This record gives sequence, C-alpha cells and structure tokens, in this order.
Amino acid sequence: MVDIDNIFELVGTHPIARALLALLVIKALWSVVRWRRCPWTASKRLAAEGPEAIERRRASPWRHSLRFGVVMVLGIGFSIYGLLKIAVHGADAPIALLLLAFGLYLSLTEPVQRQIADAEDSAALAAREPESEAYALSVSMVQGNQLTLLMIDVIGAVVLGLSLLALSGVRMPMSPAAAGPA
Repeated sequence: MVDIDNIFELVGTHPIARALLALLVIKALWSVVRWRRCPWTASKRLAAEGPEAIERRRASPWRHSLRFGVVMVLGIGFSIYGLLKIAVHGADAPIALLLLAFGLYLSLTEPVQRQIADAEDSAALAAREPESEAYALSVSMVQGNQLTLLMIDVIGAVVLGLSLLALSGVRMPMSPAAAGPA
C-alpha cells in the first residue's frame, strides 16, 4: 500500500498531471460551446456538404472514421500500459496512473463523439425543413449526446483537479466554526 501512496504523492505534484488538467478544462469549455451551437451547426453543415454527400456517408458500409479506430486503440493501449506499469514498477510509475486515466477518458469519449457525428448527420438532413418534428428530434438527439460528452468532460476535469489539489499537499483552510473552540 506504500507504493500506491507514493504514486499518488508524485502525481499530485507532477507537471504532466497539471498539463492534462489544463487540456481537460479546455476540452470541457469546448464541449460547452459545441453543446450550445447544435442547431446552427446542423444547418451550416447541410449548406456546406449538401444532402447527397451526407446520405452517401450515412449509407457507406464503413461509417466509422479512421480516427475512431485509432483513438479507441490508443485509449485501450494507454489503459493497459498504465495498468502493467503500475503492476510491475509500483511507486516508480506515477505517470502510469495518468496514462491509465487518460486511456479510460479516451475510451469513454470517442464512442460519444461517434454518436454526435451520426446525430449531426441526421440533423443536417432534417435541416431542409427546419419547422418539422424530425428536425427538432434530431437537434435534441445531438444536444443530448453533446450533454453526455459535456458531463464526461466536466466531471473528468473536476475529479482530476480535486485529486491534484488533494494530492499536492495543499491544505484547505477551515472555517472558524468548523475548527471548533480555540
């Protein structure tokens, strides 16, 4: 158990952990922006690509992009590598814990990104009739998937931030009422 305590102590002060936190915060802010712009994005995408290109992409047998496969393999690989390094090196592998967490994050978010892309295609096709029920349903599906991604991003950033704060040895000041009588 001493080994895992050493890993946590090193992660709390490691600069890579803080860089990862900064990236997660930026990603969470970008998710907020994308979540708020769903209907506007769908109508602009239809105008830019055209309904034929979107239908052709949706009908193709290999709908997943190369990005999906690469990111999923990387996420699984980071997770396995992190687990193996923790098992083998113990306290000498603080970066392994970050790789494990980052791999899990990638494995959680990439399928949601794929769902968002599929829902955006549906919304872009339905944008030809912006007053229709199909368009409203498609936009709400995009917003729901965006909200799922937003929650993953925000919760990940908050948990990592609080973990780094707790592990870095910073003591939170207590209120005078909670400290008890002096």
